[in-house]
Amino acid sequence: MNTLASTTHGSTSRPPRAATSARPVDAGAKTGNSHLHDTAFESLQCLERYQDEVPRALASVELIGPFTLFVNESGEWPFYARPSQGARDFAVEDALEVLERQERLDVPQTFEWVKEITPELAPVLESAGLVIDEFPILRRLTGGQINASEPHGIEIRVVKPHDNLAKIGVVAAAAFGYAGAFTFDVDAFLAESQRGTAGMSRQIMEHLVTLVAAYDGDTPVAVAAANPRGDLAELIGVATLPAYRRRGLGLAVTAELTRELGRRGVHEIFVNAQEPDAATLYQAIGFTEIGTACIAEWPLDDD
Repeated sequence: MNTLASTTHGSTSRPPRAATSARPVDAGAKTGNSHLHDTAFESLQCLERYQDEVPRALASVELIGPFTLFVNESGEWPFYARPSQGARDFAVEDALEVLERQERLDVPQTFEWVKEITPELAPVLESAGLVIDEFPILRRLTGGQINASEPHGIEIRVVKPHDNLAKIGVVAAAAFGYAGAFTFDVDAFLAESQRGTAGMSRQIMEHLVTLVAAYDGDTPVAVAAANPRGDLAELIGVATLPAYRRRGLGLAVTAELTRELGRRGVHEIFVNAQEPDAATLYQAIGFTEIGTACIAEWPLDDD
């Protein structure tokens, strides 16, 4: 659930669902061979291990009671706390200790986890004063037909390490920072997007991140990103500039990203759909719902 940005539309709460009875997680099982999983719960177990693995490439790890806190010392992308692999006993005091540590680090005070794997956690975090949002987890196996046409006059291609990553970063900033369909000057924001491009280039070269972008001429106008690890990947963001929305670009870049991940040996792709419109986009190219992602944060200040 590490994010370049969540979805093209922002976060929306979903009604609570009944918890699924969890079985013990084999913390020693490997991430690979996910394509052999034949039940949703087994896929969620694999996703749980994946989400514990991915931040370790960029962050240091602090163990606080039954929780693992990932700390990105570069400051580029803040991470989260999550239940440690196999943890089942949680206390409010442990949660408060994590929140205090996040506050001292000046990072978002958030917890993320898979509800069906750790149903015991929600009541504890609610007792600590946090509010919990739930979002559907969708999954797609690679391969098979993907019905998504390339929009007229727009080039869809895989992003390379030497591409102008600053411009691509601005697409996400513009898409998530503004609403409405209006012309957005990408170049005007380049000065604020230079930070972190060297790190992103390295991640692309090391196949830690895969990006697909839509270009109008030489200007990126939409982007989709994923974090592949072995034969698993999670989509971490789909963004389209406001002036280019409702033209099928989000669907086009997501479809091509799915194809590219398959070409690179990924068999199973996950995504958290934080908006109904985003879920519809993913379902249009074959994703199906298999579980529930939870994010716990402090309630919004009414002031």
